Amino acid sequence: MIAWLLVVPAMAGKWDDRSADVVATREIAAPGEAVTATVSDLRRYAELFPADCATEWELQERTAGVGARARVRYTIGSMRRRLVMVISKDEPGLLELDHEGNKGFFTQIRAVPSAGGSAVAWSTFLEPPPWPFRGVFYKEVQPAWVDCHARALQALAHAAATTAR
Repeated sequence: MIAWLLVVPAMAGKWDDRSADVVATREIAAPGEAVTATVSDLRRYAELFPADCATEWELQERTAGVGARARVRYTIGSMRRRLVMVISKDEPGLLELDHEGNKGFFTQIRAVPSAGGSAVAWSTFLEPPPWPFRGVFYKEVQPAWVDCHARALQALAHAAATTAR
């Protein structure tokens, strides 16, 4: 019992220096405008995002541009969240999505010109969950989420290259 009491405080701070953000990057052979044009319609965004990561998409009548909204159920690792997303910024080379509510988050797709077309980062900015859930988040949820973003970027690379032609 005493050993357990000594381990718990040590585990509480184990993840304090880690970022909770989820970031995947990829070089895409298309200009930034083509990249963001491909994801700036939530119908297309839903098609690009892996089906094992997000389901139950409910798109509103207007699906593109600032103010377009959709409801989605995220199933990433052990995380299950049903959220409303809204496009908050839609510019050439930059798309930003706000996921509303107290368990919401902010996602950004940024395309910066590069020699091969665009260096693209698909990022979700998060606050770390409270202890004792941090270990599960950093060991299971965050890696699964990075994988979801990486697969979405792979689909985006194919779609944007087709759009740019």
